[in-house]
Amino acid sequence: MKLFFKIFIFFIFTPLHKYYLSTTEIFYNEKKKSIEIISNFYIDDLQKSLSSFSNSSVSLDIENGSSKDEKRILINYFKNHFILNGIGDDTEFEFVGWEFDNQFIKIYIAINKINDFNFISCTNTLLIDEFPEQKNIVNVNFFKKKSSYLLDYNKRKVIIFNSN
Repeated sequence: MKLFFKIFIFFIFTPLHKYYLSTTEIFYNEKKKSIEIISNFYIDDLQKSLSSFSNSSVSLDIENGSSKDEKRILINYFKNHFILNGIGDDTEFEFVGWEFDNQFIKIYIAINKINDFNFISCTNTLLIDEFPEQKNIVNVNFFKKKSSYLLDYNKRKVIIFNSN
């Protein structure tokens, strides 16, 4: 995990943006039986991917906020490109919010009503259609155990076992 953090910090402070990297944190909240997801992206990369996905111009407006259409497009994009299997069939992505920080956007999503699980299959193709060189770091925190995975064009899926 420290290696991924160092790589992430290096890319954040690199003056020219020519790297394609996102991080996604996945937390399992045992009390609420929910999964909380926090994803970090370069704003311009996410806008470009959302625009291609929706065949329309998408602008995530830092100053004035974004429209309900952009939030709907974002949720649909996540549903198609960030897939968690093994947690039940009735799960729904709930858009919690977002924060802007300079050239970055942090997206908050929750999935409620999670069934007990032995494993979760995580497929992360966020931004990969638009940027084949995209790297997606997935940090997982389940049952007080942490693990990190690096996903990309060739490795899009990881299976996370519940060793509890």
